Amino acid sequence: MTDPSRDRKKKKLTITASEQGVEKAEKALIRFGFESKSNFAKSQFISRSTVTKFFSRQPIQLDTFKKICEEL
Repeated sequence: MTDPSRDRKKKKLTITASEQGVEKAEKALIRFGFESKSNFAKSQFISRSTVTKFFSRQPIQLDTFKKICEEL
C-alpha cells in the first residue's frame, strides 16, 4: 500500500509585495540605474515574468521575493 502523503506535492511558500514595498522597489530601480525591470531580472538571473509579478503585486516564491528585496 502506498502512503497518500507522498503523492501530495509540496506547497511552495509564496508572498506578495505591499503597495509601499513596490513603490520603494521602483525608486531603487531608478537609483541603481536599471533602465528596465527586464534588465534587473537579467542581472539577478530571475525570469522577467517573476519580476513582473513582483511589481504587479502577484504572489511569487519566498526565496525569489527575498532576493529581489535584498538586491534593491
